[in-house]
Amino acid sequence: MLFAVDVGNSHTVSGIFDKGKLVGSWRMQSRHDRTADELAIRYHGLFQMAGIAPERITGFIVASVVPCQPPTNEFNSSTTAMKPASVRCPTISDTTVAARRR
Repeated sequence: MLFAVDVGNSHTVSGIFDKGKLVGSWRMQSRHDRTADELAIRYHGLFQMAGIAPERITGFIVASVVPCQPPTNEFNSSTTAMKPASVRCPTISDTTVAARRR
């Protein structure tokens, strides 16, 4: 399963894909002061409501128009045990983070 998150200035849209099919999606207010623990509580609750076990997540990707997203990266590392890799494009200010479970 792939956990995809798009962090915007006002809203964050996220979803879980299983074999290319969207099996869960959520939209919530972006709060740049949220901690990794707050994100974990929020997402674990959403996963549980959708019947998605976090250990089934094998990939994680974040797209963000916000320059720095350490809480999102920390949440990913603590929840999915995946080490995120950062990829940046010099002509665009967006940040993209991706990881894959080994």
